[in-house]
Amino acid sequence: MAVLFTDFYDASTARCIAQGGAAALGDILVDINYIKAQIDLAAPNEGLSVTVTDATPMTTSSVYFNAWNDANAYVDDASVLARSRMDAVVRYFSALGYRVQRHRVEVTDFFEWHVSW
Repeated sequence: MAVLFTDFYDASTARCIAQGGAAALGDILVDINYIKAQIDLAAPNEGLSVTVTDATPMTTSSVYFNAWNDANAYVDDASVLARSRMDAVVRYFSALGYRVQRHRVEVTDFFEWHVSW
């Protein structure tokens, strides 16, 4: 039976809010905007890639690293949300034709974005 009226948002809206959709500068948007700025600096100078390390919410948080590095061990809500946010960044740039990879930064609990074109 379809719900005709509700005073509460649906699951899709709840997920959007959790991903930062309700925040003016959620982690997804901050990472995307920073990567875009780095691409804009590199491409005119004959660069074919950028590496973003220790500069965005996702690259400075071990929560994101752990969620990406060991998805089997990190299954709590915060980790699931962190993976979802990272996936949104990857999807954004992939849809524009970029190749997006994450690499561990040496032996730390942080990762870096590597974006190439």
